Amino acid sequence: MSSTHPPSFGDTREAGILITEEIRMQVEIIRGYLDQLDRGWIESETMRSFLRRHYR
Repeated sequence: MSSTHPPSFGDTREAGILITEEIRMQVEIIRGYLDQLDRGWIESETMRSFLRRHYR
């Protein structure tokens, strides 16, 4: 039977740092998606504006 020890403060701190880094990476991915959506919206709005001006 093996003895299980509670995590030390250092282990808990390291786990928190890893979780924080994972969250930061996910935030950057989400920012990338939002930037792509924004660019697509601007491009589509620009195209609609162009079509309104030239094909009415």
